[in-house]
Amino acid sequence: MLPRRGKIIDYINLIEEPLKEVISRLREKKSTVRIQGLLILPGRSCEIYVDLLDGTPTLAVLIEKGVELKGDVAWQEIVVSLENAAGFLEVYELKPEDVDEDLKLKPDAKIKVTAPIKIELPKVNPKIEKYSEKLSSNIVYKTAIIIHSIHLNARAERAATSASLSAVMSTEIAESIGATRYVIATLYGSKKWKSIEVLAKNGEVLASLIYKPDGVIHGKMALKIILNPALLGEYSSFDILIYDVKVDPIAILEEEIQEEKIREKLPKEEKEEIEVVTKETAPVKVEETKEITSLEEAQKYLDKVREKAEEYFREVLDTLGYELKEVKIKMTNKIEFQVKIKKKRFTLRRANMRIVKREIIDEARWIMEELRIKLPVEVEIEKI
Repeated sequence: MLPRRGKIIDYINLIEEPLKEVISRLREKKSTVRIQGLLILPGRSCEIYVDLLDGTPTLAVLIEKGVELKGDVAWQEIVVSLENAAGFLEVYELKPEDVDEDLKLKPDAKIKVTAPIKIELPKVNPKIEKYSEKLSSNIVYKTAIIIHSIHLNARAERAATSASLSAVMSTEIAESIGATRYVIATLYGSKKWKSIEVLAKNGEVLASLIYKPDGVIHGKMALKIILNPALLGEYSSFDILIYDVKVDPIAILEEEIQEEKIREKLPKEEKEEIEVVTKETAPVKVEETKEITSLEEAQKYLDKVREKAEEYFREVLDTLGYELKEVKIKMTNKIEFQVKIKKKRFTLRRANMRIVKREIIDEARWIMEELRIKLPVEVEIEKI
């Protein structure tokens, strides 16, 4: 957290003026200011501190769940992932020497790349945040996965000679089709990161983690950094472990099966001491993921769709200043969500209906992704 400086010149509700427009306006005016405040998206909230010097983004700090991001990583998260966030901002007028003082306090918060860097992420599991937090918080999950894995030693040795750890991780995710990969890398000579982990199955990332000296970054945010060389930054070298996992990691992370049951399910030869094999000799198990593409199949999931809609919509509406009163699901040639909402009596903020509908549509699509239903989605919202 940075000390307050200068005098406050503006107080902004991001419902009225989006973050992207706030930053653009201040940059165009060549302002020397501090932007600080709270940003809110469904399922997450964070504090931000951004210093502009003559309109140029110069310093950025983002704090989420007690973990502090600084510099380019924080700035890219703010302008790429949080540009549509709700929340409140304070703008303080600064002198150039105030910005210099902030940089002295947090030299690693200096922004070097101001243009947004957008990379295309691989497919991610809808529960990536949950799985990532579980994997980082309890050694039991890691142990259960690793003891039922084969270490691909030759593959790891080849990967360690690569100049780009980001490229290595991208390759392992892409080549997890028909298999499950758990990749752990330790970075040396990095001022930002200690180690990274990625768990991928059939080309889908289940969990991703970055360990910092002062905390852990989880899920999509971690994945964006891992796969982007500019954000991963400089390091002198890395060690890497690549595991071919022989059990379903989702069953472990969801605690559907216990450790003893996992061992019982393994073929006899895999209960023996783990041998070192290469990708070419490692057995590969292909698991098909069935997608629902017809209305008849989707009808069977009507109750699950409604149950998830009530849970997810209620949560997001609460952050937007509304109560969920009713959800109806109609299935024709598409899946239609008919949502009735009501204003909360007491709330710090209330979004306009355009933002409410956008957020509900996002949640509806998320539900379809979770249930593997590949049908069009439509949302109708009625305010009562």
